[in-house]
Amino acid sequence: MLVSDAAANPPVWATVNICDTTAAPDAMGVRASMAGTGRPRRMYMRFDAQYFSDGWRRVTDAASPWIYLGLVRRRAEQAGWTFSFDELEPGQDFRLRGRVDFQWRVRKRGKARRTRLVVVKRRRAVTRAGLTGVDSGDPPETSLASCLIARGALP
Repeated sequence: MLVSDAAANPPVWATVNICDTTAAPDAMGVRASMAGTGRPRRMYMRFDAQYFSDGWRRVTDAASPWIYLGLVRRRAEQAGWTFSFDELEPGQDFRLRGRVDFQWRVRKRGKARRTRLVVVKRRRAVTRAGLTGVDSGDPPETSLASCLIARGALP
């Protein structure tokens, strides 16, 4: 991440970087970034999709597994997930956004010398627009708060 990006973007962020494009029809891509805590921590992200209908609601069965980004001390890491949706009927549309859960974990030794991962920090973010340094966008540098997937009416 560039110094100018660090000033423009918060320590954790999420954005829509793909929205119903020619290359990814009926799909929404969510990209997120998280920074290290200054201590060596294992960083993880989990993505889910939400739709708007009198408030934001979770899309059933639209969640990623926990994604391991690595053992990181200071730098920021990005990851993403693309959600594909069934083709809509003519005239249908729906507005989507992403939500990302972030976890920093550390290995702890317990009883009988067994080790386990313990969550030491959590954060959550919903997608927002106007972020810089977003990787893998379609088109490049795409940063949206939400995504409208629509199917036009038949002529």
